[in-house]
Order: sequence, then structure tokens, then C-alpha cells
Amino acid sequence: MKPALRRLPRGAPVEAPRVLPHGGLDDAECATLAREFLVAIGGCARSAALLGGLNAMERAHLQRRVALHLRLLFDADADEAALADAARAIARAHALCGVRLPQLVAAYALLREQLEAALPRLAPGAAARAALGAVLDRRLAHEVELQSAVFERIDDDAARALRRLDLGAERAADGAALARHAVRALGALDGCLAALFLVPGHGGDLHVEAAFGSAARPYCRAMEAGRIPRISPDPKRPGGAGIGARAWRSGEIVCVDAWSGAAMLEPWQALGLTLGFRSSAALPLRDGRGGTLALLCLYSTWPGFFSTPRVTALLRHARQRHGAALRALRARERRASPAR
Repeated sequence: MKPALRRLPRGAPVEAPRVLPHGGLDDAECATLAREFLVAIGGCARSAALLGGLNAMERAHLQRRVALHLRLLFDADADEAALADAARAIARAHALCGVRLPQLVAAYALLREQLEAALPRLAPGAAARAALGAVLDRRLAHEVELQSAVFERIDDDAARALRRLDLGAERAADGAALARHAVRALGALDGCLAALFLVPGHGGDLHVEAAFGSAARPYCRAMEAGRIPRISPDPKRPGGAGIGARAWRSGEIVCVDAWSGAAMLEPWQALGLTLGFRSSAALPLRDGRGGTLALLCLYSTWPGFFSTPRVTALLRHARQRHGAALRALRARERRASPAR
């Protein structure tokens, strides 16, 4: 059995892969290794649930992406800059979907063990196999190091969002300003496509008071035009069965990890999938007496994004911090306008 991947010193160059055979692995080998890699990634309950939530097309696409990356990784003609970019993209996808770094490292170690079976074909002779194995170790170790840096960056991104949330809650002069701060702080998260802040409007539906993100405007316009229902606290209305309505009524954060398989999202599903929505979350801001004052709805391009530990902690903090800030602002407004 092959030992665990050797860690490179930080900043160490990756030796040019002169002993890698031109063409590397064939299509069948890449496809097999990609399937095994995803099995290893799905070894914990959370990752298995995420992979299980993908439809057949999404899973096939994911497997093809992994297979293409493996082919690049073991190709002698591959450009090192392209390899690094691909490693960072793979790491970002894993991190934003909630795969843990130790789990990813274990999957790479298993991949290295499985490559032993391909070495005799790729490098006949003991010396050639040893040289090829050493190159593969260096490439894989460098890949894991690059991915570790991406995981750290995404953790830092969540920490910055938390600081933005706190700063917004402190500085907001009124409810509208608080809404703008909230959607900007959460909508700017890497992986978040849209953030909406909703309050009660006319006719029993919720009104979008503030929105942020690349997909926010077309989604809000579709609501205004009646192409999708407005979110409503009333379960009898067209928009009263989705996660926003459920969060409003229950007072709890509600998440959907896979948009394509969520029946409750059917009225919004087609447009949401077109805009790139793959998961969403709704968090209510409570009035302290069992009711809800406002609702934050968030949408991500990554399945499982809002159930990752870093984002779950952020959502809970936002619900508590901005809920308290909104209650204080509403109380101040009532004191300033006693006749109302």
C-alpha cells in the first residue's frame, strides 16, 4: 500500500514531469478513477447526501469534470499554470459544497493508491515506475497544498461577511439601511448569487425592500411581473408553500440543499435553475413576541452551500444580530411617532 502523500515545503517548485508518458491516462481509466474519487468524497453522511441530491445530468457532469481534471493532472504536456487553476477551481467547488479538507486529502491519498494499478502500463520497468510514482506524488501533494490555500481563503471570506454584518447592524439608521447592509454582506459571499430582504407588503405578500447579487434583479423582476409568485406568509396564497413562507411562519432558518429535487419550490424552480440556483436559505428576523418582522432569502449556485458549517454559523449570527437590530430600530421609530 502506498504511503500518504508527502507534503511539499511551502512555495516549493513542482519538478517538471519529464517521466510522465505523453497522453497520460486513457478515457476509461479517467472515468473509473473519477467514479472512485467521488465515492471517496461521499464517504461521510453529508457529502453522500449532497451527491445523492444531484440529478442524473448533474452527477454525470460532475463526473466528467473530475475525469477531465485527472487527465490533465497526469498528462506530461499539461501546463503547470493550467493545473494550478484547475486545482483551485476544484477546491472552491468542494469547499463551497461543504466537503471538509481532511476528507479531500483522504480522497487524494486513495486516488494515489489506485494509480498503482496503472503504473505498469504507463511506465514499464521498476526504475521507470519509481520515477513516475515520485512525479505523481509531487503533483498530487502540490495539488492538495493549492487546495488547502483555497479552503483558507473561503473561511476568511465568511469571517469578513460576519464582520460586515456586525458593522451594518451597528451603523444602520433605519430599517431600510439595515436591509441594504444585510443583503450586501451576505450577497457578497463567494458562491452566493442573490440575497433578498423582504417585509410585509400590500395584499398579504412580502415586498422586496433590498436586494443584492448578480441574479437578484432578474429574480425580483420576475416576481414583480407575476411570472413567479411573490413569497407570502399565507399558506393559502400561491407563494405560501416555499421555504421563505415556512421560515416566516416557523421562525426557524429553512434550507434547501438541492433546488432541482425540492417539490415545494416548483413555482420558482424553472426560473431559479435558469438563473443558476442550486440551493437556497430563508432566515426570519423575529419580533421577540413570536412573530416575524422581516425575511432574508439567499440563493447559491452550489448545492448544499447554506448547510456548510461556515455558512450555517453565519446565518444563525445574522438572524440573531440583525433581528435584535431591527427590533431596536422599530422600537425607536415607534417612540418617535407615538401617534402611529
